[in-house]
Amino acid sequence: MRLFDTLVTPILLYNCECWGPYVSDSILERTLEVFYRKQLKRILLVGEKAPNAAVYLELGKLPLKKEIRLRVLKFVLGIRVIPEKQICFQVFKHMMSFENQLKDFVEEVFNDLQLNLHVYMSDFYEETYGEAQHKAILHKANEKWTFDFQEQLMKQVQENVKLKFYSKISENKPFGFKLYLDRVKNRNRRSYVTRMRCGSHRLNVEIGRWTNIQQLSRKCRFCDSGLLEDEEHVILDCNAFKNERQQFFQEICSIMPNFQKTNRDEKLRLIFMDELGIPMITQKFIAEISMRINEKYVS
Repeated sequence: MRLFDTLVTPILLYNCECWGPYVSDSILERTLEVFYRKQLKRILLVGEKAPNAAVYLELGKLPLKKEIRLRVLKFVLGIRVIPEKQICFQVFKHMMSFENQLKDFVEEVFNDLQLNLHVYMSDFYEETYGEAQHKAILHKANEKWTFDFQEQLMKQVQENVKLKFYSKISENKPFGFKLYLDRVKNRNRRSYVTRMRCGSHRLNVEIGRWTNIQQLSRKCRFCDSGLLEDEEHVILDCNAFKNERQQFFQEICSIMPNFQKTNRDEKLRLIFMDELGIPMITQKFIAEISMRINEKYVS
């Protein structure tokens, strides 16, 4: 991820201060955002149909739109510092004097941040939005837009039935890069864990969607319980994985003695936590059951 941020993202956003205001959200969504998400999914080793919200949240990333808006704002604030006699400021002032996409974009950004655009363009600029205030304005913009986009992602998680399990294990977790992605060194096992978390697996609850099978009919293929074959069932209940689960729980209890006394939702959150070496225990168990699930799907 660090290599991608260093080598690829700067190219995607190159000169966005100039073209950002002229690219509509719909065009941005169909072009750069699609490419960006595709690369994030390749980094996570999940399928192309993995829910976008989960992909962003796993990597602690936000849509490119947020960074574009921030860079355009920084550019606009920088222009206002330029002496009025210089052509750069004169062109900007002219562009703000009639209806166009740049003016609409700047007005939208200023309204969103509750900044007064008229004062910004007036002779009272230094008293209200002087250069000394630029860092504070950018900091406020970054915090607000980060919060807004995080809220949008969490709303998508809550509304997406495919992410019911993800919602459980990520409840009250801080936004940011999930540490297990660095701590689990085995590429295949890390992929199994990520796919289980993000709903990009071969359980009946997922493959039943592909053929429009009613959810109540997506029963477990590994046991005779008649229960829905979903992430929670195979991890906590399915008798077919009883031996693996017992060994797994024993290892967790050696770190957290009260693990067995917690409720089901709390167990799931603890299983997928990033601390106390839990990822190294979890990845082994998830890999074992995932390989059997994939074998069943292929057969």
